[in-house]
Amino acid sequence: MPENYKQTYDKIVKMIETAKHKVFETANFQTVYLFWHIGQELKDNILKGQKAEYGKSIVKNMSKDLEFQYGRSYEKSSVFRMIQFYEEFPDFEKVATLSQ
Repeated sequence: MPENYKQTYDKIVKMIETAKHKVFETANFQTVYLFWHIGQELKDNILKGQKAEYGKSIVKNMSKDLEFQYGRSYEKSSVFRMIQFYEEFPDFEKVATLSQ
């Protein structure tokens, strides 16, 4: 075995671990970005200050359709949390800073 085998192995392991960490960070940021923008889209373009019952019905239908196509991450309670997330943090720049 070459004498620098262990050093090379350790360097490769570090590269792999760094890349995996960056992938996780990117995926996490993109998920936050997506959920915030879904909340914004629903709040600003669908709900538009409508009565609570109307909003519940729309969110229920939207989440049902999204959950069917994309899975449990889009169930009704999750979609309501996306709207709440947007309402709580309407400035995405602050969200982006915090999520990093």
